[in-house]
Amino acid sequence: MPRFPSCCALFVATLLRCGLARADPYHQQTLPLGQRAVGMAGAFTAVADDPSATYYNPAGLVLTNDLALSASLTLQAFDRSTVAGGYRTNVGKASLNHSTGTSLPTFISAIKLLGRHGDDGRRRHAVGLSTFTVSQRDVSYDVETRGPTTTLPRLETLQVKHTERTVWYGASYAYRVNERISLGLSNFFSLSRSSYSEARLSADEGALNPDGSSASDNNSFDGRDGKTNVKSLLWRIGVLYAYSPRLQFGLMVQTASVHLRGTASVRDRSLITHGATAPVSSVFNQSESHLTSHNPTPWEVRLGSRYALYSWLTLAIDAALYGPSGSKSRPVVTIGPRSVDPETNAAPQIGALQTDSYYRHWNGNVSIGASAVLPRTVRLRAGLYTDLSSAPRIPSSSARYYDPDVHRIGATVAVGLQSEGFDIALGMIGLAGLGHAMAFNTDPDLDQRYQRTRATDRMFLLFVNGVKSAISTLAKHAETGLMKIKGKLADEPEPRDEPASSSPEQATE
Repeated sequence: MPRFPSCCALFVATLLRCGLARADPYHQQTLPLGQRAVGMAGAFTAVADDPSATYYNPAGLVLTNDLALSASLTLQAFDRSTVAGGYRTNVGKASLNHSTGTSLPTFISAIKLLGRHGDDGRRRHAVGLSTFTVSQRDVSYDVETRGPTTTLPRLETLQVKHTERTVWYGASYAYRVNERISLGLSNFFSLSRSSYSEARLSADEGALNPDGSSASDNNSFDGRDGKTNVKSLLWRIGVLYAYSPRLQFGLMVQTASVHLRGTASVRDRSLITHGATAPVSSVFNQSESHLTSHNPTPWEVRLGSRYALYSWLTLAIDAALYGPSGSKSRPVVTIGPRSVDPETNAAPQIGALQTDSYYRHWNGNVSIGASAVLPRTVRLRAGLYTDLSSAPRIPSSSARYYDPDVHRIGATVAVGLQSEGFDIALGMIGLAGLGHAMAFNTDPDLDQRYQRTRATDRMFLLFVNGVKSAISTLAKHAETGLMKIKGKLADEPEPRDEPASSSPEQATE
């Protein structure tokens, strides 16, 4: 029978190929995680009967089979966000449109039950390892505006690439107190990384003279880059209570993260040329590393219930509450203070569409899911869920940038094939959001260079999930088969050497 370290080796090998899900710091439920949970829109706190219990409710680990390995793969077939008129210049404006489609693994978990079997045939202890991405944002913009001026046609361009990822690596333990109550604990190491790159160009088209000098009064280029890396710890505590065979409740409490270490770096480059009236140029190039950085995870309380309406139909509902992070007077500092250059009397900036501090409000979400068992081991799962924003309300105009404030709602559906030890599901997720964002105006004479505008999100994803929960059973069957073969070979008499026959009759005898 295989041992748990073998499963750990398989888990680590799969982990090396693990990818990421999509979300952002202000949304906690963009993409439900796990195998069965994703088909039920994340309404899984009171179900928690597969390896994704390490996230939803670690107390449910004792409900899994003896040895279980779960993985999921998500394909972003369509993902688009739009900020209406998000880039504004003196010669026009353009919307900021982002779209992408990427294949991304999102969840890996391995579970092992330990201890003696109780009177009901179940073990009392379970341990597990898991990794998954709780947030990711990949946004890129490439826009330009053109228009006539009093001299030459003007060109303004903006290129932005912004990536944020938070991955959790955890170990879990669960204990079955009795037939009704189970307790569990997950300890996670959180690794959060982000990178931001922005390039802006403002120039007159056809502004070069034949001798190579500039015929423009003012051309400029700005390039800004920043990176952050934050490490922290947090815990998830779970309780599972079976009120009756048909009704079950679950509670999960997540602590606020404990900051371990956070670093950041920035680089700011600017070039301004004056060609027609004053042929001079100025250059600013400054970078700074070893800055401080924070990205706390707020506390969370998740309460769920599961009800077996019929023997073939199960309903579930989850309600989650998330705590705040920082405040308006004391925001979270993502990139610490930068030093002022003594020659230019300026500090490196971080970009027109990025903020070096933020805060989150209280927030909540609801998930409703259903699972139906159809003939021939076919399972159908579906659900609805909210993904509300915890970002502060965006003002009508401001001198600083605010992150988008978009509320979303999503739906999931999955069709699975289940047999002993296997549960493979194919499904899709649809997500739509509406809210506000900030439009950036390049005019340096404006005091309020940011104005509120409309923002929309649309996403469509396909996913493949699978649970391998009978590794030990299959290995035991294989071992039993080998023993039977060896036994048959041992029972057969050894062949004897016969004397050579001088005739066909003797040979036959």
